[in-house]
Amino acid sequence: MKTKWRVPRRAGWCERIVVLAGAVALAAGCNKKPESGAPAASASGATAAGGTASATATWTPAASGTLGGSAPTTKDTGKLVFDYQPPKNPRLAQLREYVAPAEIPAVIELVNKVVALPRDVPVRTEECDQANAFYDPDRHALILCFELPEHIYKQVKALDVDDEQASKVTREAVLFSFLHELGHVMIGELELGVTGGEENVADDFATLLLIDVERPDIIESGAVAMYQLGKAGDQPKMWDEHAFGEQRFFNILCTLVGSNPETFGPRYVPAPLPVERGRRCEDEYKKKDKAWTNLLKPHAKVAL
Repeated sequence: MKTKWRVPRRAGWCERIVVLAGAVALAAGCNKKPESGAPAASASGATAAGGTASATATWTPAASGTLGGSAPTTKDTGKLVFDYQPPKNPRLAQLREYVAPAEIPAVIELVNKVVALPRDVPVRTEECDQANAFYDPDRHALILCFELPEHIYKQVKALDVDDEQASKVTREAVLFSFLHELGHVMIGELELGVTGGEENVADDFATLLLIDVERPDIIESGAVAMYQLGKAGDQPKMWDEHAFGEQRFFNILCTLVGSNPETFGPRYVPAPLPVERGRRCEDEYKKKDKAWTNLLKPHAKVAL
């Protein structure tokens, strides 16, 4: 049985995004300088590995989902390894719960049970002098920058939400960014052949995993971040490997809607997702889920 992590629907949240948000070019993986101001500590008081959290939960995938199944199929023994490195900057130290919340070790534990990597891959927190999260193929590492939540928080605050809501969305958006980069880890470390833009495929990985563990709240916050990040006056870069923020926002929501049209269709169709796109979402979801399942099968510790 999957762990229930659903949250109450925030009335009109996505509809407000469409009205208030402007055009953006990049999302996770963009090289943006951090802005002043930091997200407030969340009421949950969750901490990273090595500390304690106010509440813990096991991320359990659906038996038929991308990360579900049983029976070992591979002998590789590599795994993800969480490596929290505290920042030297006191201003960034207060952001620990955003770059290293309890959910990240939980996701790592889940993925390690399902996917075998050819080598250990650290998931490391670092000061980067830029708002970023990225997979470094030369170091075989996933890097979470302390500056990222600071930048996301400022962009979310532009939606005219209160500090508590902005902190919540920031925390969930950083989690989505982590899962997006984890998609890059799978593609790079497992040498997966993907067709189409890798950034979109990594978005799909994050969204599908969150669908499996029933966290639509994080999917929504990730979509918000994709819409808002980069809204600092930069002109859209037509040559960039990332799709425009608006496109990523709608693609992510479409995948969520397609996973359960009866539940999510009324929430997101016809606003903010137009009917013309909404009617195709179920087919899109099935194709994406099948594609990622087939890509991971040869590297799975369980039968997918």
